[in-house]
Amino acid sequence: MSNQSGGTQAENCPLCANEQPFASLWFQENTETWIKCDICLVWCHTTCLKLPAEECDRIDEYHCPQCAKIYGPSTFNYADLDNGITGNPYKWKRVLDSKHFVRHKFQKVCGELLTLDWIRRNGFDEPIIIEKPDGLGMKMPSKDVTVSCIAEAV
Repeated sequence: MSNQSGGTQAENCPLCANEQPFASLWFQENTETWIKCDICLVWCHTTCLKLPAEECDRIDEYHCPQCAKIYGPSTFNYADLDNGITGNPYKWKRVLDSKHFVRHKFQKVCGELLTLDWIRRNGFDEPIIIEKPDGLGMKMPSKDVTVSCIAEAV
């Protein structure tokens, strides 16, 4: 997984040379890309790995040089469908699990209270959550209705 990092000169990866970098500190802070090993969880600069940053998006499971010796090379998520090879199905779960989502702050309203007068008083500038659709005058489809059923009807 890759991450744009606002690093400082003190932020070195295990592969960094002890030499002073030639790029300006501003350039490093705003452009440096890091990638985390999916096995040992160590972060490395893509520049130290001589890995183009755009290549990170194609990596399904990254193995740092040390882990690659034991577990093999990194795997890529473009599938060779002709040969039946697919990418790691848990990749997106790992990505989502690594994120922290802010709880929504949308107003909750019961359907029976959602009227034109309510909208005039409170506005409708952002989404609202309708906790119970009762009173909206809408009929909800049964739980057996699928997207395919709707597509077929249309």
